[in-house]
Amino acid sequence: VPAKVVDAHSKEKKTTSTSQPSNTPAEETKKTPLVPTERDICFSKGVGVHNNPHNGNYKYMQLIAANKGQYFRNLTKRQKTLLTRKIVDFVLTSGVRFLARDTSVGGKKGDWYDIGFARSIEETSSALRKKGDWAGLYEMD
Repeated sequence: VPAKVVDAHSKEKKTTSTSQPSNTPAEETKKTPLVPTERDICFSKGVGVHNNPHNGNYKYMQLIAANKGQYFRNLTKRQKTLLTRKIVDFVLTSGVRFLARDTSVGGKKGDWYDIGFARSIEETSSALRKKGDWAGLYEMD
């Protein structure tokens, strides 16, 4: 059961490391077809992560719901970025991958690929900003 990841109001010093986690190599992962596991977070064009019944997506949305209230409190942009990054780091260090389908081939649904660290941050930030109370949809067990 996911819980809140961090307290974004904490006086944490900015880390100077800009390296990506080892399980998310840069752009070349897009070329490597992957098979999603039950734990992975799967994005599909036209289907939001919150509408995909995949188990990894369900757990991810529980994590988002647990941190959403904190995101909308009076946080600075930097604090919101820090919270988003910590959520993504928590997910990735748990062995979960952020995946999407390659739709570049004639509009057909292609292979799954790792979306990389930067897009994982973008998608997580977007999920946190999305209006609505998902707590009822993704109740904690």
